Amino acid sequence: GDGTSYPFTTKEAKQTGLPRFDRLREIGQRYPAEKRDLLLVTPTWRQWLVEGLGIGTQRRTVNEAVLESDFVRSWVGLLSSDELAAACREHGLTLGFLPHPNLEALLARLDLPAHVVPLTYDGVDVQEYFARARLLLTDYSSIAFNAGYLDRPVVYFQFDADLVLEQG
Repeated sequence: GDGTSYPFTTKEAKQTGLPRFDRLREIGQRYPAEKRDLLLVTPTWRQWLVEGLGIGTQRRTVNEAVLESDFVRSWVGLLSSDELAAACREHGLTLGFLPHPNLEALLARLDLPAHVVPLTYDGVDVQEYFARARLLLTDYSSIAFNAGYLDRPVVYFQFDADLVLEQG
């Protein structure tokens, strides 16, 4: 700053904040607690699944091994939970499932229950999802920082911790 030993002053640099998070805060303020109607489920990607989906190649079909993986079984099992569905009904929440963009190809092939709303990053403002969220449920995704920044609770579902932490 001005008057310091640093060579950059207000003449050379302008403090602009963090535009992405400034905008997120602005959107979040439009959703007071009583307007937060979403339990947002956001698993991150796994390299071994992305390879199975053929990301980065011409092949973008979901193979049966991916659909039968512990990853898919665990997340679909959680989303299919009667207890989770009942909790959402009781609290007036929509259960939204937003997989990592690398895993969106899975959505069409998953056997999601009717009470789960599949969400994508394509053509939407995902910051609205975070702003609407009453709670974020994820595994290892840095998306948790978006929820934390908005002071939304985050719950972690880390059924495969040994495998993920081993992959480093």
